[in-house]
Amino acid sequence: MADTKITYSEALAQAIAFEGMNDEVVEKLKALKASLEKKSANRKPTKEQKENEGIKAVLLESLVEGKGTATEIAKRNEATADLSNQKVASLLKQLIEAGKVVKVTEGRKSIFSLAE
Repeated sequence: MADTKITYSEALAQAIAFEGMNDEVVEKLKALKASLEKKSANRKPTKEQKENEGIKAVLLESLVEGKGTATEIAKRNEATADLSNQKVASLLKQLIEAGKVVKVTEGRKSIFSLAE
């Protein structure tokens, strides 16, 4: 089973596509889906999300110096030196998903580098 999560909007789309459903129910589901999409389109990033974007920029700058583990990358800059390994790894994962960073596992270590 895949680790991808289904959003409410995707679940509603699948329910709407289900054959044999009452027309009134389909219309209600479509209205709910439109409402969810409107809310998500107007959502502003939280304070923490804004801070994380700044930290991710610092991590990318640190990766310009070369590849390394999450700990090594964080220690290269004063702004990230005190962050937990979990926080750094989580932000690096987001950068991987954005296609900006590549992760290679060497034995038990995860080595991160800039994507080419």
